[in-house]
Amino acid sequence: MVIRYRLDRQNLQMRLLLILLLCLPMASNAKKIYQYVDEDGITHFTDVAPDTEQTVSSRTVRVDNPKMITLRTADLADGSRDVFVFNHWWGPAELKVRFPQRTDIQLDGPAQRGQAVLPAYLETRILNISATGPRAAFEMSMSATPGDPDAVVDEEFVYAAPFAGNRFVITQAFNGEFTHAGRQNRYAIDIALPEGTPVVAARAGVVMSVEDDYFNEGTRPEYAARANNVRVIHGDGGMAVYAHLLSESVVVRPGQRVRLGQKLGLSGNTGFSSGPHLHFVVQRNQGGELTSVPFTLADGFPQLGQLIWGQ
Repeated sequence: MVIRYRLDRQNLQMRLLLILLLCLPMASNAKKIYQYVDEDGITHFTDVAPDTEQTVSSRTVRVDNPKMITLRTADLADGSRDVFVFNHWWGPAELKVRFPQRTDIQLDGPAQRGQAVLPAYLETRILNISATGPRAAFEMSMSATPGDPDAVVDEEFVYAAPFAGNRFVITQAFNGEFTHAGRQNRYAIDIALPEGTPVVAARAGVVMSVEDDYFNEGTRPEYAARANNVRVIHGDGGMAVYAHLLSESVVVRPGQRVRLGQKLGLSGNTGFSSGPHLHFVVQRNQGGELTSVPFTLADGFPQLGQLIWGQ
């Protein structure tokens, strides 16, 4: 995301040429809308499948993903400009700020060296920008990664099974060749859960984010970012992701504290998937990039073909 400024030389005020809301991710997604007529002849539209005996029709609409960070600026009486960023994650986020071009500009504030940690669900003043000469201008780019880069994740912690009920098999383990080769998912596991199996918290924490509106699956690249998921941040700063959940099955909300074993939603088959399963991974923010960390389950070290028991 790039923001460009120039100086109005007559009054020395910083004038915004282009301001864009920072919105990660920028892609749109699809959602089902249900329509039905009740006994009184009133037509209803809802995004939740209604429990009614009336005839219900549905259609798919495109919706934007929720904003994760947004930008606000404010002009001050001394001619400088404050820059604020609101973190919509219910957990800390690392903001990276870069200046591809910069002339006659002075910076002050937490992000003046190019990086700042944003508190959970709070607006933070990250910079004050002032002109030091008649040619004041700059370009500024920003990016954000969930998690505190200084968090020390306890890799010795033993996680409970992330599902309730019977026992199921691990179909892809650490370093799996199909989808677990990248940095974010190197230490992830896939568990063959039938659709509708309760997915529960493998460790207590706070729900950091929820995506619940995707309803289809496939193995083409465009499905890579379309898995319904819940991200939970733990006390040590690590973040567990429960992915490929059933559409509109999530029963927790961002900012909610969840206990060990609490139901999060139902397993499904959404996003980049060749069959129903739960993708479970523990991540941390390392160098401004989400990085998976190895973990242990109550049933032992995760490995291909291992049977694990639900809570």
